[in-house]
Amino acid sequence: MFRLIAASLCLIACNASALTVRLCTFDRPFAPYTMPDGSGQTQELLRRAARGSAIRIENTFAPRARCLAQLQHGETDALVAAYAPERVSYGAIPMLGGQPDESYALAITRFMVYRRSGSAVQWNGKQFSGLGTLPVGVQASFIHGPLLQKLGVTVDDGAKSADQNLGKLAFDRLSAAIAQEAEAGYYVEQNYKGRIEALPIPFNLTPLYLMVNRGFYKRNRAAIDGYWQTIRTVRQSPEYQAYLRQWR
Repeated sequence: MFRLIAASLCLIACNASALTVRLCTFDRPFAPYTMPDGSGQTQELLRRAARGSAIRIENTFAPRARCLAQLQHGETDALVAAYAPERVSYGAIPMLGGQPDESYALAITRFMVYRRSGSAVQWNGKQFSGLGTLPVGVQASFIHGPLLQKLGVTVDDGAKSADQNLGKLAFDRLSAAIAQEAEAGYYVEQNYKGRIEALPIPFNLTPLYLMVNRGFYKRNRAAIDGYWQTIRTVRQSPEYQAYLRQWR
């Protein structure tokens, strides 16, 4: 009985002292990583890691651009995001030698180049050919728009989802589209089979991190560093790897 009471008091004390992290998540499916119903792989990883840390996650959902703006202005504390130089001024992620430390990534995604089946568009891993005059589509507020612009490619970043960009591509409004492989592959199989295909070389391997508002990080550095470390440990655990294998 004494042990039960002690455990209950500890649980209450731990919950009371936990650091609340307001997490803003994309309000559209980004399968398998984040989902509006909270069932994504990285969302599960964050929950499991929070149970092993003095962290309490408070979830909100919004369009991608709004989540980024809220993080920049301190209206939310964290989000699942890719590293980009323009985010460094307001977003902190684990770094090593001045570069993102991929060992702390929540996941590493593959973004592929999609074209109309049989079109002339090619990607050799460094540059495009056969694009013609139409732009390349990328989702709003994703890091791949600036990457394309650095290659001198005309970009259409007006779509809010991969499916919207694939629709534009199917109806000759884009020369190609950059999209996350698992998500776009599902839509191609369901709606565009035989009409749209992925080129074999990925456009970008994109690590996803728990990005934290810089001011929030400075105020709570020890807790966030500990949480990042727990995320890395949990991600490598046999239990989480088994979960990934059975994820639907």
